[in-house]
Amino acid sequence: MLTTKGTAMIEETAKKMLKLTIDGKEAEVPEGTTVLQAARGLGIDIPTMCYLEGVRPQTSCLMCVVKVNGNPNLVPSCSRPAEDGMVVENNCDDVNDVRKTTLELLLSDHVGDCVAPCANTCPAHMEIPQMLRQVVAGDKLGALITVKRDIPFPGILGRVCPEICEGGCRRGTFDTFESICLVKRYVADEDLDSGDPYVPECEPDTGYKMAIVGSGIGGMSCAYYLREMGHQVTIFDCADEAGGALRYKVPEEECPNSLVDQELDGLRKMGVTFEMGKDIGVDLTLPQLQEEYDAVFLALGPVTQDMLQTLGVKGKDGKPTIKRDTLMTNIKGVFAGGGIVHQKQLAIRSVAAGKTAAKSMDQYVRGDKVVGRPKRFNSRSGKLTHDEVDTMMESVVNRQDRYEPQGSGTSFSPAEPRGFTDQEAVDESARCLHCDCRAKDNCDLRDFSEFYEAKQTRFTGRRRSIQTMNEGDYVHLDSGKCIQCGLCVQIAADQGEEIGLTFVGRGFDTKITAPFGKSLSEALKKSGADCAMACPTGALALRGEDPTTHNPYDLNEAPTLRGTSVIQNS
Repeated sequence: MLTTKGTAMIEETAKKMLKLTIDGKEAEVPEGTTVLQAARGLGIDIPTMCYLEGVRPQTSCLMCVVKVNGNPNLVPSCSRPAEDGMVVENNCDDVNDVRKTTLELLLSDHVGDCVAPCANTCPAHMEIPQMLRQVVAGDKLGALITVKRDIPFPGILGRVCPEICEGGCRRGTFDTFESICLVKRYVADEDLDSGDPYVPECEPDTGYKMAIVGSGIGGMSCAYYLREMGHQVTIFDCADEAGGALRYKVPEEECPNSLVDQELDGLRKMGVTFEMGKDIGVDLTLPQLQEEYDAVFLALGPVTQDMLQTLGVKGKDGKPTIKRDTLMTNIKGVFAGGGIVHQKQLAIRSVAAGKTAAKSMDQYVRGDKVVGRPKRFNSRSGKLTHDEVDTMMESVVNRQDRYEPQGSGTSFSPAEPRGFTDQEAVDESARCLHCDCRAKDNCDLRDFSEFYEAKQTRFTGRRRSIQTMNEGDYVHLDSGKCIQCGLCVQIAADQGEEIGLTFVGRGFDTKITAPFGKSLSEALKKSGADCAMACPTGALALRGEDPTTHNPYDLNEAPTLRGTSVIQNS
């Protein structure tokens, strides 16, 4: 008597085997296999957004289209059965052009910001909404680590930053801007006052030696990130003490030297070496640094033509040619920022330049293409209407007041205005509208738009308005980000939801929502998490806590059922 397993094996063996070619590679698959499955079996990654293994093909996104047997009419590979002798083209101009156009059509109706306007406006592109969420959650260390990924000295910048990011805050169109810099300062001060300030773990020693000329905020920032990457770093400066303008030009009441010393101490603990009292051009020359070090960063203040000549800098008209996106000069192994690039440099721009230089120097010494800090595709919603801001306000604490520093008393200076208390920091952080996308680092639409170099502005017209559903116990629905792929509708139906989700409207007004005016809680009683994890754009996102384990979801990461695309990592 045959077992169930034995019967299945006989049935599988009895299936006719088909041979086909995909991008020049031969595949042999059983009858009933789709072109997409055959391609994946060969390790060929065909992009998909509406497809999920185990769920009926939706054939809605058109990203998986391929050319079959030279036919100009492209077909979706997720539903097209493989045929014997079939020749499939996945990576050709016709296919790639259609995919790019498909993406640009989707982007023309996409209402969502990959990066929040505040973070996009910040020269260092700090993850501001993430920091604010962590402060609200009481995760002070997590908030500090988030800040230091882009701003290594938040105590200093919390005092001297010109608050450029706050100009991009949408909350200001409702009442007042978010006090981002004061929250950043709070996060830093809490860490510095803890008695055991955070010091990042550095990568293993690479053996590469880096020289930085100038101990101001730009040079210090470059040193921080180079050392974090595992490189040996030495900072040279003609002054007796490090800190540059922060120590010698910024008033004590604005940025106390004791604070500068504390943040510099973190660099020393990381292993950065300081050579003070070394006047470059007098005590040592640029050619000497080039000889002894693998790369050099000139992080100087205002410079004159005589100073450049003394340094030994050569180039057009005695000045080096500097690529603004990498800070790489035409001098071998030399990078430059600060006064050589801008005579007047804001502290936050110096921080950003320091990180760019560090990234470029790392690429240079490793023999990689020097591209600096990579610029990712960024969808933008543009200016919102007052009604749209009101819609976003529904999910946040609606506070009409803004805290202002007052009184005195911090550990740094008796005359320095105080920062936030714990409760003030939480209350102010809770005012954030969370304009960023929680799935920005796990979004198929963003990854493919970047890969195919799609332009969001190619097709213009009336965009849909922002509409959100926050009634779900653990799922948030943002219709503006939805591409109507239909995965969530199918998953809810497959899992036997009594109400589930459905399509309503026609044409550009089509959207996915809970029918009959029901809430998400009523519509997705058991499939909400799976629907959210299958969403290719973050339109459906997990929030709050897992209903099964009651553990809070990590709001900074988007779990997925889709896996990682080869294209994303190429």
